[in-house]
Amino acid sequence: MRLLLASEGGRDIGRSGHDPERHAGAVRVLVARIVGHKLGRQLKPEEVVARKLPRLHHGNGQPSGYPRKVDLAIKGAMVDGYTAVVIVVDRDRTPGRERLKSLEKGVAMARAGNCPLADRTAVGVAIETAEAWLLADEVALNAVLGLDPKWTALPDPETLGGRPGAGDHPKVVFSKALAEGTCTPQEPYTSVAEAANLDTVTARCPNGFGELRKRVVSACL
Repeated sequence: MRLLLASEGGRDIGRSGHDPERHAGAVRVLVARIVGHKLGRQLKPEEVVARKLPRLHHGNGQPSGYPRKVDLAIKGAMVDGYTAVVIVVDRDRTPGRERLKSLEKGVAMARAGNCPLADRTAVGVAIETAEAWLLADEVALNAVLGLDPKWTALPDPETLGGRPGAGDHPKVVFSKALAEGTCTPQEPYTSVAEAANLDTVTARCPNGFGELRKRVVSACL
């Protein structure tokens, strides 16, 4: 297994130049756990390599869209000898399945370009951001952050759709949990992702994490 995970944020895929075991990033940990659960073993750090999606620009200086980024990420992974690709981005208040369709269009472009790795690529979106997945399992959240009083269950974290910076935005809610905790893990995003129950996150975030989990198992294994 040599899987490339492409995403956009350092907290999702880990910080460049840091030990991948200690600074893996939340999405990287969760994807590795999905694959490892299916294979019946824990993946080695080198089996899941993370990169940021390329920040490309057209000739007019405007950023290129997700389809082109996904297409190039898959083709680049093919050249570099990866056996599977997972691409995850935040939905960020994009209407409905619009962002997911953009990612899927990029896979279709790679397939049309005769890149066989397109058939071993899974794409997904976090609704609204990956922090919602970290809020899904209050047992893990309480244990890792030492929350007292205990954090109560959020049965549907995908409904945390406030504007960035608003009190009901997933990033803000997760930051609040960090601030209230009596424990301060060096890498709280990674630590919560490692402790979270995958089935709980799947049940409470079915449209984001649950869909991604199905796609990873189907396409990459």
